[in-house]
Amino acid sequence: MPDMKLITVLSDQPIRSLLPIRFLKPAEVLLVGRREMHAVSQHLATVLRGETKLHLLEITDPFNPIRVYRKLKEAVEKLGWQPEETVFNLTGGTKMMAFGAYHLAHDQKSDLVHLAEWDNRPDVLNRYHFQHGVAR
Repeated sequence: MPDMKLITVLSDQPIRSLLPIRFLKPAEVLLVGRREMHAVSQHLATVLRGETKLHLLEITDPFNPIRVYRKLKEAVEKLGWQPEETVFNLTGGTKMMAFGAYHLAHDQKSDLVHLAEWDNRPDVLNRYHFQHGVAR
């Protein structure tokens, strides 16, 4: 997917957000985080400078999935991103931020990714596609 757009819900651990970006190599990335994640987003912006086009979105109510959904939908529409080119990385953020992002991905039928972390095993980037309304 050469024109892939990636929505990344930020974690306090920048590497958890950076690894999927580096692996997927999207044309553009929307970093989504709470105000407390500002330092993380700025760090990632510095590290990724020149690799991809970055956009930042601050979520002011990270525990309200409906508001997260609406804010993300508004941002995606403003950026002009098409559902078939958009991938949602749900590795970070609050559970409610991930929940809101998941529902937007579901409604758009966009793909999802999640960086799985297990004890004593290498991290695995899982990718899911919606088929018949279910992420598989």
